[in-house]
Amino acid sequence: MTKLTANQADAMATLNGYVGQKVQVLTSGFTANVNPQAVRDSVGIMSSAALRGLQAKGFIKIELAYWKGATITVLQTA
Repeated sequence: MTKLTANQADAMATLNGYVGQKVQVLTSGFTANVNPQAVRDSVGIMSSAALRGLQAKGFIKIELAYWKGATITVLQTA
């Protein structure tokens, strides 16, 4: 079993229900300058460092990183 940091575990608690799916996430809670549709479509807010760590551990794949968000594919549950 791979050890997750607290931030990674929190992120996976949100992402576990999306295994095999491509989803949008926000990497900042400050969304004043973010497209409102992107905010509505996101499944959660998680740090970019947590996302990079989860990708390195094989839980997700970052498909596209962009300003204050990312498109990821959830590969497995934690």
